[in-house]
Amino acid sequence: MSRTRRRTAIGAAVATLAVGALVVSAYWPHSSPTMIHLKARLFGPEFVFAGLWTYHDRWSAVVAGVAAGDSRYLRAAVDLYPSLDGEAAHDMVGAVSEVIERNPEGAISTLLPRFGAETVCGVSGIDAEVSPELAARRLHAVRFYAESAISTPELEACLRAAESPANIATGREGPSR
Repeated sequence: MSRTRRRTAIGAAVATLAVGALVVSAYWPHSSPTMIHLKARLFGPEFVFAGLWTYHDRWSAVVAGVAAGDSRYLRAAVDLYPSLDGEAAHDMVGAVSEVIERNPEGAISTLLPRFGAETVCGVSGIDAEVSPELAARRLHAVRFYAESAISTPELEACLRAAESPANIATGREGPSR
């Protein structure tokens, strides 16, 4: 076999392996936030979600990453948002509603535009009864972030949403700044 043919054969084999790896990684349901983001951009959120939902442990890993406030998973939550409904939406909204205490900056800058102030900063995604302590912690996290952030309509909506359950839970009327 000549040197040129050998190089061509090796090149063809490498290209075939690369294409095969790409196809496998496209269909393999990765729970890595980077892969979720990339695949959602290339193939759409429905394609990515369908693969994750089939493997409950991988879906649970994504939801746990969001609930933990990991900024990479917050971006993945935004990428998956258009494909969420039913139980999956309930899982994700519950996770999103927990982020404000752990990562206020990520919650407000990444999640707020897509999920809305009531879910991110208020209590609409929380299944359990909201205690005065929980409402106060959430309000404190939003206020602390707002002190150093540029005021925007979204941030104001977030403050109003956080103040509302805090005021109801503590028995106070009206906003308290």
